[in-house]
Amino acid sequence: MLFNKTNQTNETNQINQLRRGDTGVTHQPDAELDLRGVICPYNFVKTKLKLEAMEQGQVLSVLLDDGDPIGNVPRSVSNEGHTILSIQVCLLPSRLRAPVSRGVSAVSSRILVNNAGYTLQ
Repeated sequence: MLFNKTNQTNETNQINQLRRGDTGVTHQPDAELDLRGVICPYNFVKTKLKLEAMEQGQVLSVLLDDGDPIGNVPRSVSNEGHTILSIQVCLLPSRLRAPVSRGVSAVSSRILVNNAGYTLQ
């Protein structure tokens, strides 16, 4: 797979902005998943299944461990067509929280994902 460095830089900047909470918008999640302690790829699969069960436009909050899950799950959810609304660092050791909206994309520390309404994963 080829990567465009400009796109990678833009994606990195967007993720950093989400982590800083610079979106200026707060989202109330419609559902929450606590996937701390769940290893890859199961944390993504569980996120995907939950998003499939949700209505288009609903927001899912996903609690993930720091490290690989925070990098991999949001990227995978985004690749599925969902929108990452924010990435928030929780005041728990090695934990991140992110809201995700179905059909849009998701990111974590705490990731908020906006469901785009596609039949997913």
